[in-house]
Amino acid sequence: MTREGGLRLGKRQCTDISNSILITGAPRSGTTIFGKILATFENIEYHFEPVTFYTLSSLYAAGKIDKKTAVDLVRVFLYEDLFLESIHGRHINLRPNDDSLILNSKDWKSINHRWQTISNRADAMKLIDRGEARLAVKMPNVMDGLPMIREAMPDCKVALIVRDGRQVVRSVVKKRWVSKESLENELYPYHDIDSLVNTPYWVEEKYLGKWEVWSEITRSVYMWRRHAEFVLPLMEDAKQDRNLKVFRYDDLVNDANATVASFGDFIGEKMTKYTTSRIAEIKKPDSVVNVSLNDFYSDVDEEQLSLFVEINSRLGYDDKEG
Repeated sequence: MTREGGLRLGKRQCTDISNSILITGAPRSGTTIFGKILATFENIEYHFEPVTFYTLSSLYAAGKIDKKTAVDLVRVFLYEDLFLESIHGRHINLRPNDDSLILNSKDWKSINHRWQTISNRADAMKLIDRGEARLAVKMPNVMDGLPMIREAMPDCKVALIVRDGRQVVRSVVKKRWVSKESLENELYPYHDIDSLVNTPYWVEEKYLGKWEVWSEITRSVYMWRRHAEFVLPLMEDAKQDRNLKVFRYDDLVNDANATVASFGDFIGEKMTKYTTSRIAEIKKPDSVVNVSLNDFYSDVDEEQLSLFVEINSRLGYDDKEG
């Protein structure tokens, strides 16, 4: 008899990604360096910011697709388009300057071995069954979609990356991610309203009219604050949830070896020679050495600055000069 709702996925599309690994956090919080490190661990099939994954999460968070539909689409995408294709060795990134360059985590010998031995879907599934392949995704900005994502991957290990909001804002401003020009072309689903500047879906209704007139620095502060608000309850959940753990960017910079070891214990995978190489690359960003971390405060909308300082303090970062 057909159940109400009608359709369901195959078993493999649900089970083979259930124990995946997700790195997330606010934009510019350090997810990229943690992702580069994750890619070097044994048995990891790593994917850097897959656009479809972000889009599905955002559409769910914005209330544009229901939870069951989102879960099914995420499972199909992660398993069919990412995991199996990765095991087959398709779509390998060989761009030398990209963070996701495959040669940062695998050598030519292992790549060629995949190409020669994984000839079909059944071969890829056998590799998964032997425990020699595990999907890992790095995707910031999906904290508001985590209830759906964790239903799609019920045993997923979620590493939540946290960083001082002042450092994040400085980086976002440098990138000009919330300039009028950038917002014309970025991937955010936008509020369907007439405005001079596109307004991302996570902008609260009471600020819809203000977003377009705020300065870039105020928009940057607001963007970080909104994403940090999604982080706060997850930090509380992590105290009891064995599959959710907070990692601080500061700890990685100050004691990389200990932080990476803790990260490895959390995901349950072993380091490789490439992990050691990535650890050696970690250094304190030049942008925050011998400068005042608060030097942008005078240029921020007063209300947004107050909210920013409050949330940053709740994350554990005192409002003091750096």
